[in-house]
Amino acid sequence: MHWLSWERLSVHKFFGGMGFKEITYFNVAMLGKHGWKFQTNTTSLVTRLFKARYFFNNDFIGSRLGSNQSYEWKRILTVKNSCEKGAR
Repeated sequence: MHWLSWERLSVHKFFGGMGFKEITYFNVAMLGKHGWKFQTNTTSLVTRLFKARYFFNNDFIGSRLGSNQSYEWKRILTVKNSCEKGAR
């Protein structure tokens, strides 16, 4: 993965940038991508690690926030829950 500055990422695509307007939306999209991979790619190492730690008795959709959770897991669940509320 190549790291780029926000100034470079927010440049319009026509001028060689990525065209992101808000870092928050980009962040939410990346967290949602993690959730999608947890659901569809159940054999990956990251999915198996998160499943063993955070949703061992359930699947990703049925997972809940417990105690002593990591920052990353809390953010992924926040995005998952907001998507579930938006789908209703």
